[in-house]
Amino acid sequence: MAAILGPEVRAEAAAFVAELPLAAEWEGAVEGPLREANHADGWLKRNPGSSLAPFLLLFKAHRLRAAYEAGGTEIRPLLEEAYRETLRVSETSPNPLIRCLAEDLEAQPFVYLPGRGRPGEVIRKRGYGHDP
Repeated sequence: MAAILGPEVRAEAAAFVAELPLAAEWEGAVEGPLREANHADGWLKRNPGSSLAPFLLLFKAHRLRAAYEAGGTEIRPLLEEAYRETLRVSETSPNPLIRCLAEDLEAQPFVYLPGRGRPGEVIRKRGYGHDP
């Protein structure tokens, strides 16, 4: 985080990481990445004005994308909407590194499970929605 946001965020970054329920393996399940995305949300709610916000929103977008890839058809529309909303914030960040990473995240064919589709692909195949 400090490499992207600057050395002044180190103490806050260490505090965030110390309480992050980071799993070594998600085992193909949606719950792991969702738990991590929700933790980022909780941190931002408990710490309004956090200097980590730009990075944590990008982190959340990544975890939502992973959850989308792991999720079943019933939850995917909700995950796609949350991913798109969160990614949009990162894509318009004043921090050029955050913007670059957000664009790269969106460009990847997958971030967790290959062959599970990208947000938006399933909706376009059904004939509704739009290209992002």
